[in-house]
Order: sequence, then structure tokens, then C-alpha cells
Amino acid sequence: MDSQLLLELYKKQAKMIYFYLKKNGCSHEDAEDIVQESYTKFIAYSSGVASHKALSYIFSIAMNEFKKNFKEKRKRTSDFD
Repeated sequence: MDSQLLLELYKKQAKMIYFYLKKNGCSHEDAEDIVQESYTKFIAYSSGVASHKALSYIFSIAMNEFKKNFKEKRKRTSDFD
């Protein structure tokens, strides 16, 4: 995927993913980290993804990162109980 298309995707969709994460309980910092990590993973692993499916692929990565983040936080808080 060329860098211009990736930049357009980021400009149009990163805020939408960020606000979705915030709405579902992420802190500001965690939501920013998850969005950044999602795009980083997309760049690393997107060679076989069609450009019209890029947003759903990035969104799936973000949701998986959100779940992973939530599980890690829950595990850390349960360790203190």
C-alpha cells in the first residue's frame, strides 16, 4: 500500500477509531496508543490486504489491541487483590 493512501486513511479514520475506543472505556492515553499500534501493525502486515478493506482491517487490529489492553489491566488489578 502506498504511503499517500495510508496517510489519507489515517487522516480520515484515526479519530473515529480513537473516539470509539474512548466511548468504550479507554483512557485518552490508551486510546492514542492503541490507534498508533493499530496503524503500525497494519503497515507491517498489510501486504495482502486490499485497499478497500484497509479500514476494517485496522479496526479489527484496534479492537484486538483494546481487548488485550483490557485483559492486561484487569490482570494487574486482580494481582493486587
